[in-house]
Amino acid sequence: MFRRIWAVASVLTMAAGSFSIVLLIKQGFDIGFVVPLEMMLDYYHRMVGFLLGWAEPYLGAALAKVGSWFDFNLHLDPHWRHVFVLMWLYFGANARTHWSMGIKGSGVFRAIWGGIIALVASVGSGAVSASDATSSMLAAAIPILGIVLFELSNSIWTATFHRKASTTWWQSLRAMARYDLSYLAIGLVGLTLGTQADKIPYLQQVPNPGLMFLGIFVIAFALFWIWLGTQSDSPSSFSHEGKRWRETGEARLGFAILTVILGATLFVALNAGLKLVAL
Repeated sequence: MFRRIWAVASVLTMAAGSFSIVLLIKQGFDIGFVVPLEMMLDYYHRMVGFLLGWAEPYLGAALAKVGSWFDFNLHLDPHWRHVFVLMWLYFGANARTHWSMGIKGSGVFRAIWGGIIALVASVGSGAVSASDATSSMLAAAIPILGIVLFELSNSIWTATFHRKASTTWWQSLRAMARYDLSYLAIGLVGLTLGTQADKIPYLQQVPNPGLMFLGIFVIAFALFWIWLGTQSDSPSSFSHEGKRWRETGEARLGFAILTVILGATLFVALNAGLKLVAL
């Protein structure tokens, strides 16, 4: 019974992630949807607004206070809700995987710390008005930095509490942190190129280069997790003992991310198909 409930909850959370991606695509690329799909998106958007909208007055007041310190006029764009949903789903999946594998302390740490990072990063992204290439890249950079901070914090936690007995704290941290710094390097290079989008012929045609780059980064991130699952000497805290690579915690996380992206892709493709038949 519990497994069935858990399976239904997993499907619903993945569906929520797909809908949040679609709504970000809709806003970033100004895509119109046929009436039945638009109704589904509107219902989901209102549901997320019901769950998170109560916090907006407090978050808006906090942003206004921060803005007054630097003489900025900051306001919160509603897309912060969907950035928060996506970040929290990833952080929550990471925490849940550790908990299910018996690493309960790591699961609790990731759930609490991930929730804090997701809130701060999503509000920071929502405070940026993506009016040009530079601002759209900045709006994408904040969630990416949040993910890098989350992974680096996890590396420190694992090196402190779950490192192999044969390694020192520094050796363990260095083995894991090189991947975290790779995410950061890739993100910085991509974001730097994105700020020059108005000078690159192909990117000049992209309405929201920041959102496009964020999508590419997340796909690469998911593929990295899957690759890490194939490595028997993975430096992460997941155990590979007695498991096929597809059953490892790393691979499960990667496939979960790709499933959410695939769901959003199929939704957009369905919309295009229904437009072709003039529904």
